[in-house]
Amino acid sequence: MAAEVQHAVNDFFTEHDEPWRLPWAGEHRALRGLVGSGEAVLADTDAAERAYLRGYNEKVLAVETEGAGLAEAVYAGPAHDRAPEPWLMVRGMSDAAGPDKDDRHHAVAARNAAEVFCALLPHLL
Repeated sequence: MAAEVQHAVNDFFTEHDEPWRLPWAGEHRALRGLVGSGEAVLADTDAAERAYLRGYNEKVLAVETEGAGLAEAVYAGPAHDRAPEPWLMVRGMSDAAGPDKDDRHHAVAARNAAEVFCALLPHLL
């Protein structure tokens, strides 16, 4: 993560505490940390990929499937011959990706991510 983005995130959590309990969302909270990203949904809680991520860095908070595509687009896109612009991924997690995974909480997760981003935005400007 670019230094200026990291400083903005640090400022945000200094102001709001960590974890930040989202005032509009009950028990939901915002955390900063590492998110593993790849091409496959890991519905099996005992998947070898999960064990690999925990072994690689025990601080990985979650695993998702879209961020890898974003990172690839940023780093290998049309401007790949120069340093990429700083970027940040704000995710709303909607499930634990277990065998009982469903789509019931997608809207809430998306709203929470958007609200967190809006609260974070003044620190990024």
